Amino acid sequence: MFRSVTELREACPGCGLSFVREEGYWVGAMTVIMAIVLVAFGVFFVGGMLVTWPDVPWTGLLIGGILINAVVPFALYGWSKTIWLGLDFAFNPAHAAEFVDRDEADEG
Repeated sequence: MFRSVTELREACPGCGLSFVREEGYWVGAMTVIMAIVLVAFGVFFVGGMLVTWPDVPWTGLLIGGILINAVVPFALYGWSKTIWLGLDFAFNPAHAAEFVDRDEADEG
């Protein structure tokens, strides 16, 4: 499925299913990655406060929060696309017109 860490192929090399179903399709993947970042940051921040209460290291939480918000989107954006594909195909199954020739899928 992946061409690189953050880039998906145009279509599945095995079955030829096109991964881009419509214009602006990856907006859903951006929503998924924002949710992942929000949960990761929330767990880190609230967990850090609860573990260190009452002497919370605010500077450490700030630096850690900035790192999470900077690294997680780049590290997991490719996986957010696969999660979005799974969610979308669960609710909107593929149609025959969304499959391309396997040779085209290997090139894309």
